[in-house]
Amino acid sequence: MVPQEDASHAGQDRGNSGVYVQGRYEVQVLDSYGLESKNNDCGAIYEVAAPLVNACKAPTVWQSYDIEFHSPRCEDGKKVEPARMTVYQNGVKIHDNVKITVDNTRAGMGGDVCKPGPIMLQNHGNPVQYRNIWLLPAK
Repeated sequence: MVPQEDASHAGQDRGNSGVYVQGRYEVQVLDSYGLESKNNDCGAIYEVAAPLVNACKAPTVWQSYDIEFHSPRCEDGKKVEPARMTVYQNGVKIHDNVKITVDNTRAGMGGDVCKPGPIMLQNHGNPVQYRNIWLLPAK
């Protein structure tokens, strides 16, 4: 991901996007370079967990994300354990096996958490580019 270079914007107007796992759980993509990390800044599991550290590179520099996602554990069609996520940004671990305490982060597609969902890239109207997206099965 590479955020916009126009530093005249602030907050959620700075290269805002997101990666939705299972269509429900957003890892925030945002130009948060040099900021104290909050639960809606770059790398956050949106409104669930702030990143452990701000690992953002400067605007216009390519960023990398490695997202290890474990869907909720379900039995007989009911969730018995929440989804979990470990995230590395630019090679730095920013989330370590975080339990996702909601069934849907804001703007997620919702639906049955016991059923598969898509990978989605959020379009917030800001100039953000993606490349080299790999999906690998969990081991």
